[in-house]
Amino acid sequence: MKKLKIFLLGFAIFIPYFIYNPTQNQPRILYGLPESSLSTEQIRGGGEILYGIGILYVLFGIREVCSGFFMPIIDYIVNKYSISPNVAGATLMALGGSAPEIFICFMSTFAASSTIGFSTIIGSGAFNAILLVGICAMSAKSVFELQWWQVARDFMFNMVLLGLLVLFWSNLFIDWYEGLVLILVYILYVYFMKFNGTIEKFFKKHLNLPYEGDEVDFKPLPDKPFKLRRYSISELEAYIPQALNFKRGILAKMIKNAQLQIVKNSSEESEELRARFKYCVYLIMRAIEEKKKCQKRNKEERGLIYPYKHEVFDKEDIIAPMARIRKLQTIEEKKEILSEVSPSRSLLNRILRCLMLPLRLCLKLTIPNIERHPKLWIFSMIISLTWIGGLSFLLVWWTSDIGMALGIPESVLGITILAMGVSIPDLLNSLKVTIEGHGDMALSGCIGSNILNLGVGIGVPCFFEAVINHPIDIPADLYMAEYVMMSVFGTSYIFLAGFKFQLSRHFGVVMFFFYASFLTIFLVFEFLNIH
Repeated sequence: MKKLKIFLLGFAIFIPYFIYNPTQNQPRILYGLPESSLSTEQIRGGGEILYGIGILYVLFGIREVCSGFFMPIIDYIVNKYSISPNVAGATLMALGGSAPEIFICFMSTFAASSTIGFSTIIGSGAFNAILLVGICAMSAKSVFELQWWQVARDFMFNMVLLGLLVLFWSNLFIDWYEGLVLILVYILYVYFMKFNGTIEKFFKKHLNLPYEGDEVDFKPLPDKPFKLRRYSISELEAYIPQALNFKRGILAKMIKNAQLQIVKNSSEESEELRARFKYCVYLIMRAIEEKKKCQKRNKEERGLIYPYKHEVFDKEDIIAPMARIRKLQTIEEKKEILSEVSPSRSLLNRILRCLMLPLRLCLKLTIPNIERHPKLWIFSMIISLTWIGGLSFLLVWWTSDIGMALGIPESVLGITILAMGVSIPDLLNSLKVTIEGHGDMALSGCIGSNILNLGVGIGVPCFFEAVINHPIDIPADLYMAEYVMMSVFGTSYIFLAGFKFQLSRHFGVVMFFFYASFLTIFLVFEFLNIH
């Protein structure tokens, strides 16, 4: 994973050198940015190394703010106001992962009068939705069966936003009402996610496909007539301890999935099976209750174990299960400790931690700790966003300076250096989720973040800039990049349907090919000035 991260960063930084001549000079005027302390000749003579180090440091700084401070605030808000998981994932959670791209777009539009933020969002979208999915597929230990509804839903909204951008940018400018349309599409997506379960159930029910809760509503056609009886969870309430703290949804799903279908001619045998099933559930529930009582009593008595009142137990029968429980808890604690400590053992991570220590100290001194001071969450959020905005400003400033000095167009800088740089944290998180066995969650996060970037990251700056000043001019190379992005994205996910919505190594190779095709086509068009 470390080699992959270094390779991607190096590829993103040095790919422009293989295409453009550093002696070229394409002057650009970027209003609102300070002048560079280095001249063009100094930057070409070795100053680009200093700029590269500064850009990498800022990228790691943005990752530190987002993962260490901003995301815990988002989690606190979601839990505090009981926001539904679907809505939270489409809004606040997506904002936590897409904040760098959005702020880069805001800063480049309002502070620099540049379109480098738009190219960053397009490049980040291609990286997340194509290359990142391919990397997750290649790193998966086995073939993952994806939920086709989630893929089709996010793919549809992505294609709608990409198609609207291609349509709006065809005139090489975007007006305020076009930016407003992008914002409205994103609001429609959030509203859709609020009723996602109901809409999914409606479509799958009319397509005669299984869905969540279909044990009651879904009636597949039987091979031959039979009498069907269904049993509710309410029949087991007498067997379940009242004080048991258990996830009702998981229990309900276990019981509903195991409901018995009683055939008319074998009712006695089915009744016996049902009785055995209830007794097994009762034993499971009692075992869980006994475990909770043992843990609670062990905590209250500081390790001293006494027999329960009105019950007679052998001492060995009590101590042996408790020893196994303590052993399992110790193993889990060691796993957590190792997972937290192991990343810092390598020399590279130790050096990085030392380099990031001054910035981390400043962040801790300025941003209130959400765990210690939960009432100050709004101040923590504002200060975190301010930090992200300030670091994004430095990123746009330095990238624009090095681009002007070396004659590299903004679209190339955004799609390569900035897009890959801000997407590295998403790559690491998606890889971790995929290795843990949640490939569908990783894919949903990869595609879902692009919807926020396109709807808010591009729509909001375009709307306000056009209302306050004038419509934003779109370079022809950026329009071509958007067109190629839409074509490659649509084709790649048609292949996913051909793979029966399964993440496999073969599909990962296909996604690598599509991302390489996107970069190659874009760079060829840019290099040959074919617009």
